[in-house]
Amino acid sequence: MSVYATKDGFILTVTKGDVDYGLRIEDSNGVTLYFSSVAFSSEEYGSKPAERYEDYDEADMAYLDGDKDAFIEWDDEDWEQVLEDEADELLNRLAGIDGGVIERTDNPIRTVISRL
Repeated sequence: MSVYATKDGFILTVTKGDVDYGLRIEDSNGVTLYFSSVAFSSEEYGSKPAERYEDYDEADMAYLDGDKDAFIEWDDEDWEQVLEDEADELLNRLAGIDGGVIERTDNPIRTVISRL
């Protein structure tokens, strides 16, 4: 599990599922604004070439030739870098947050975004 906090206080948490990776987005009060157990495809996220390979192409060729250890899982630093790079897009696209403030409603499932 990797956790990244944005400068605005949102918490993005990645969890490993059976196949893909999940994502939870919470506000600064711990209220979940978004959750999906399959937010990141394991085909695009979560692995990198083992250190003995120079790049993805070389590791991919080795994998196809039978090296099942050609790729290794991302560590927390890798996930944190991706979350930092993609936080604004994830907040906007998945949680509907785009420079607004969050207002609570009586419905705990619904979040209303107010534009500033």
